[in-house]
Amino acid sequence: MKANDTAALVAFDNLPESAHVASPVVEAMLGVHRATVWRMVQDGRLPAPIKFARNVTRWKVGDLRKALAQFAEAA
Repeated sequence: MKANDTAALVAFDNLPESAHVASPVVEAMLGVHRATVWRMVQDGRLPAPIKFARNVTRWKVGDLRKALAQFAEAA
């Protein structure tokens, strides 16, 4: 995980709803492998990320918070 991803993970609760985070942050928050994150996107448990460029895909923090709240309700 890159330093900026680590910082985003640590500060996730303080990030604005409009911020974007990379896949390693999502993986670390959920404690799952990258492939599992993409399976969760495919089956609708996680929101689809936004593609900014060829190799730049990010999740919107506000969308992730909604998904995490739904996980908490289901548990």
